[in-house]
Amino acid sequence: MTNYKKINGIKVSYKINLTDSDIYLIFIHGLQTRKEAFEFYETRLKNELNYCTLSIDLVGFGETDKPPKFSYDLSSQVKILISLLSALKIEKIIIIGHSFGGMIGNYLLDYDIEILSFINLEGNMALSDCGESLNVDNMTFESFKPYYNNLIRELDNSDESAMKFRASSLKMIPNFVFYASSKTIVKWSKSSYLYDKFINQKLPKMLIIGEKSGYSTRPDDNYTTIKTVPKTSHFMFLEEKEKTLQLLLDFLNDCANFNKYIQ
Repeated sequence: MTNYKKINGIKVSYKINLTDSDIYLIFIHGLQTRKEAFEFYETRLKNELNYCTLSIDLVGFGETDKPPKFSYDLSSQVKILISLLSALKIEKIIIIGHSFGGMIGNYLLDYDIEILSFINLEGNMALSDCGESLNVDNMTFESFKPYYNNLIRELDNSDESAMKFRASSLKMIPNFVFYASSKTIVKWSKSSYLYDKFINQKLPKMLIIGEKSGYSTRPDDNYTTIKTVPKTSHFMFLEEKEKTLQLLLDFLNDCANFNKYIQ
């Protein structure tokens, strides 16, 4: 069931599943999806690991409000998410973020919240990781508008379920939201800030990459595991759900003795 909470005057849409654990898996979607992208994973991971789960629609996406005057900057999205976690009294989290959501997960590492581990599904850490966003960043808003309509049409005409889901998600995202969000993705990807933040965190981390995506960043710190999902794109978690799920389960079970991170 979808829930709503007013955060700084913005109605935020989220789904929450509770167990007897105080640990929450926090799912953060990317630029071309919404919280429902993670339904498969929420159900399976909750049942197999007994963690609570929370997925949200970022501001401008899905069923969350889309205020024209919101900045849609990465830092602004993070502040809304932090306020929601505080309102829900969530203190111990495992981050699972895709693309833009992975960037938000990186930024969350700056905040005083207990993060037990971080699963990053191709969250941008360098300009070379930008795909669609980089195309959009090079356009004026007027030239972007027909481009956006064509993108939705092309995805909608596909026979692949992952592409159709992306099309249905984009239909819920106003063009000004997608445009501004693409701009902030490129802006933050140009900086080394998120990469440095990621590699300097001494907690269990996994970076999941689609084999055919062209994603180039390969952190080399001792706390990061890098895994590839064969024959998939940037949207590996929509295209190969069972294979991606197994990577998540293997990683979280390898970290299984969470007491050493909790205490």
